[in-house]
Amino acid sequence: MPPLIEPSLEGVPETMLWALYNRAAEARRPDALIADPLAIQIADAIKYDYARSFGRPESGQVIRALLSDQLLRAWLQDHPGGQVVALGEGLMTIRTPRGDAHAPAPGAVGVDVLMISV
Repeated sequence: MPPLIEPSLEGVPETMLWALYNRAAEARRPDALIADPLAIQIADAIKYDYARSFGRPESGQVIRALLSDQLLRAWLQDHPGGQVVALGEGLMTIRTPRGDAHAPAPGAVGVDVLMISV
């Protein structure tokens, strides 16, 4: 087994672990709303005390993602050439507007912003 990754994150960048924690926790449930084995794999590979930083897992982020996906799918159905730009996706492991795991949807663009302290 490879050594665990020890992140040195704080502030806003650290919040990407919160979303990962909630997705992995939801995916582990027997009655899960999502199947996200990659979130589980990544969360397990990181040496981090999720519960200390974020408390108990919450399903709100997962439900928000599911509702957003439904709205985007409906919109893309009505606008087949439409463009979707996802800002600040963080460690997004499963969701695309079409719902395909790990595959970019046509017309979907992910944008991450690198913050550099000068």
